[in-house]
Amino acid sequence: MMIRCAHRAFPYAFACYDKTSGISKIALARQMIQSLHGWNHRVYVLFDSWYTSKSLIETCLTKGWYVIAALKTNRILYPQGIRQSAKEFARYIDVSDTHLVTVGGETYRVYRYEGALNDIPNAVVLFCWKTDQPMTSEHLRCFLSTDTKTE
Repeated sequence: MMIRCAHRAFPYAFACYDKTSGISKIALARQMIQSLHGWNHRVYVLFDSWYTSKSLIETCLTKGWYVIAALKTNRILYPQGIRQSAKEFARYIDVSDTHLVTVGGETYRVYRYEGALNDIPNAVVLFCWKTDQPMTSEHLRCFLSTDTKTE
């Protein structure tokens, strides 16, 4: 676990995952998050797509913290109440529905979805494609944020 404040990042805690312990990686991550104390400012917890689970997100939300995470494209969304995977929904996104965003030296086409996901009543999912690649499911990258107030 790393903690970042302003422009500094610090290694905070390490835990070795042991398959034989009977504790899953998700349970281990929950324990680590629960061990942290609150702060008086906005906190964002970052996960990769393997850790974007209901229990970890709820653990963060009960502390008043936000989650930003990579999201697998097979994750289920409910646009207009219709159940479908992110990659299925992405087929209906037209290039004219996206905004150009530059990060570092790369430019991306980005579409913002806000609504329900499986196990999450409301969150933001950003659908992203590099501008030099087609807007297909194999080039799609999705990111989740539970902070719906920030655009």
